[in-house]
Amino acid sequence: MHDVETIASLPLPWYQLSHKRVLITGAGGISSFLAHVLMYRILQYGDDIHVMIMTRNVEKAMKKFAAYEHRSEFALIQHDVTEPITEKISASIIFHCASNTHPLEYAEDPIGTITTNVMGTYYLLEMDNPFLERFIFLSSVEIYGEARTEKKFSEKDFGYIDCNTLRAGYPESKRLSEALCQAYIHKKGYNIAIARPCRLYGYNEPDDSKATSQFIRSAKNREDIVLKSKGDQLYSFLYLPDCVSALLYILFFAKSGEAYNIADEKSDITLYEFANIAARLAGTKVIYGTPSITEKQGFSVVKNALLDANKLKYLGWAPSFSIEEGIKNAILLANNYYEF
Repeated sequence: MHDVETIASLPLPWYQLSHKRVLITGAGGISSFLAHVLMYRILQYGDDIHVMIMTRNVEKAMKKFAAYEHRSEFALIQHDVTEPITEKISASIIFHCASNTHPLEYAEDPIGTITTNVMGTYYLLEMDNPFLERFIFLSSVEIYGEARTEKKFSEKDFGYIDCNTLRAGYPESKRLSEALCQAYIHKKGYNIAIARPCRLYGYNEPDDSKATSQFIRSAKNREDIVLKSKGDQLYSFLYLPDCVSALLYILFFAKSGEAYNIADEKSDITLYEFANIAARLAGTKVIYGTPSITEKQGFSVVKNALLDANKLKYLGWAPSFSIEEGIKNAILLANNYYEF
């Protein structure tokens, strides 16, 4: 709960959420943590907010939100975002976070990965909701592809993506979803801001196959950290609660039509360095292993993807956790995902 309290206590203009109905799609790490932050504001500060979670699996989601089952300010909506939304849903603010988010899903469910991103965005924007004031689309660092230089990606940059591959489905569908957002801004005057998080860790689903998630689970169990590559990939990393705080800054301060990178330059490290921090905190060591064929299909081929987040920092955002603090917290919470 400490992480939730930290983000919920930030000096933000929370009053702007008064009497607002907030719809969050998905019930994974980002969606769940954001919902807990908003519910903390309701329960501890008396904020007048109504929180709605749209998810395919209400039964699974309820395990994360059991404390709010009888709260009138909270609701779970069972719906698959890849299907048209026929139910009347009134939402002032929408955070569209639903997406396949880890390598095995990209390899085993490539069609679902694409349709969740593209059709999910389309159906949400087409939803009969005259009360919509703000739409936040959660994109990804992966839209940039592979960097061609040592320069960090700003929001106007782009790298290389080999679109004729299975693995391209995720970044290309995120790109297309961003284009859809721009189309609705232009044609319908929607107020939409786009968030592009770097590689996040912490508060992951138990079956999350990302390398960092595997490292954290192993560290929790005091097992050696298995690195299934050279580990020389240089990435921007960020603890998930800091991403949620960035989403709130984007909600309150971002300009419609703009995209914002989410990253902390002090957490720009190689995958090996990340594994080494986790091993040191766990008192174990880094060893090398061989990925399965399916795992390799889901791996990102990008070796260098650093984000320039100065545009976000100009909004006033700063991370609350260092990379060391974040990994330490993530390890402590790894087997207590539902216990905020």
